[in-house]
Amino acid sequence: MMGQTPQMTTTPVKTEIVAVTVYPTQARVTRRGTVQLSQGATTLELTDLPVTLQPQTVQAQGYSNSSVTLQTVLVIPIPALETQAAAIQKTAAIVRSLEDEFRKAKDQLVVLGLQRTFLETLADRSSRTFSLGLAQQQVALSGVTDFLTYLETQYQVVAEAIAQQERHKTDIDHQLQDARQQHQALQADLPDIHYRVCIPLQMAAADTLDIEVTYHVEKVQWHPCYDIRFGEAPDRLKLDCLANVCQQTGEDWPEVPIKLSSAAPENSPMLPQPDVWYIALPRQLPKAAANNPSGRSRSPILQDTYRMLGAVPGSEIPPERAIEHYGPALSPALAVVRFNSLSPVTIPSNSQAHRVPLAQYDFPSQFTYVALPQRSDAAYLQAHLTNPADGLPLLPGTAQLFRDGGYIGQERFDYVAPGQSFQLSLGLDESLSVQRELLNRHTTNQGPGCQVSFAYRLSLHNPLPYPLQVAVLEQIPVSRSDQVDVCLDASDPPSTLSSAGLCHWDLTLGPQTVAYIQYEYHIEHPCDIAVIGLEN
Repeated sequence: MMGQTPQMTTTPVKTEIVAVTVYPTQARVTRRGTVQLSQGATTLELTDLPVTLQPQTVQAQGYSNSSVTLQTVLVIPIPALETQAAAIQKTAAIVRSLEDEFRKAKDQLVVLGLQRTFLETLADRSSRTFSLGLAQQQVALSGVTDFLTYLETQYQVVAEAIAQQERHKTDIDHQLQDARQQHQALQADLPDIHYRVCIPLQMAAADTLDIEVTYHVEKVQWHPCYDIRFGEAPDRLKLDCLANVCQQTGEDWPEVPIKLSSAAPENSPMLPQPDVWYIALPRQLPKAAANNPSGRSRSPILQDTYRMLGAVPGSEIPPERAIEHYGPALSPALAVVRFNSLSPVTIPSNSQAHRVPLAQYDFPSQFTYVALPQRSDAAYLQAHLTNPADGLPLLPGTAQLFRDGGYIGQERFDYVAPGQSFQLSLGLDESLSVQRELLNRHTTNQGPGCQVSFAYRLSLHNPLPYPLQVAVLEQIPVSRSDQVDVCLDASDPPSTLSSAGLCHWDLTLGPQTVAYIQYEYHIEHPCDIAVIGLEN
């Protein structure tokens, strides 16, 4: 609470930060100190607290072998120091004085410039007058020489004055810039307000008191991040949970245990009232919704696969339709997760992100490959994982991927609850090579209609000493015209064909083996009409 300084003996106490709990936008800091006190009433005073402190959050507890009674903690705002305010006023006066001197130097240069212009004009006009006078023998040559000597002397005097004034103006400008920077630095270092914490207490007897003070500070944030390492074993994946913490509270956190929480401290004791949850009979949903009643989107890997295949000319896949949902108008509640740093860390107040190790997991993983021969001669690697049922939730974050110690990219995944399965895209894996070969293409005329036939062979080579699971996706065109027909004629091994024109094979490649896939399809269309998108 806010209050006035109590009129009693004050005892300064030195405290150190011993623990910090970081929330999404603030932190709770715990300080401890020890002080020797006499019997009777006294007031402990803490003055080394940051300006980002939230006064209403300050609490204190005392521990002693003797009976101790703590009264209400007082948080007293203290304006900026008078010495700092005086220094700012002094630098402001210096800046104003230098600005006046700089303007005077500029004005003097203007006057000297006018004098130089006058002498130049006088010399120009006099030259014509003297020339005419000499021609008419009205002016003596000695008089002309004296006048020219006078002009030269005056011009040199003015030119030297201008040069000296330019140097003076430059010196004043440098002094002015330094004074302005000093003034701005003093203003930046001057906080709007400081806080002094006073803790009145009563000691039953002279004894040592251990004091603990907690308070919340602002200008703090953290977000989860992960390091994923794989490649050492064909069925294991290591996941390091970390936190990027940055703070600009005004005080450093030196070598202290850090706790991180995803909870947002509630500042209101009022119980929130839920809104009304309305339900209704569903409207007629599109056919696409009926095939996908859960409304869940494709996995990121499969979605990326469709996107890449859709980039093939003439084989674009229509985007998924939006599906209407009927359900509670409530945001999904994520679990409140708390982590402890694996070891004490130092986080300075410099607004830079600092990585704090939180936990390490060794996940059993099933690695599968997705081969897109039309796209790449290497396959995409996926990891299928399950968060242990007794494990902690994994918060949404970005994962840095490392294979055999080398960085390969990053992946982002959403919230993963305990016991939930999820998958990660691990990028291209060049160890599994894929080749696509056009075996045959020929065109047959059948009266008004033409038939174009294609035959392809796919080769997949596994050089590794263990088997691999591979999903092969190959696309054939999809007709958007009643006059154009597309038909899959043969496939070895047999393939499933989706309405989007995707041929899908699931293979198990033995160690150090090569597998082959062959397929054929043809396109029928009127010979007098060119078909767009046949080239692939």
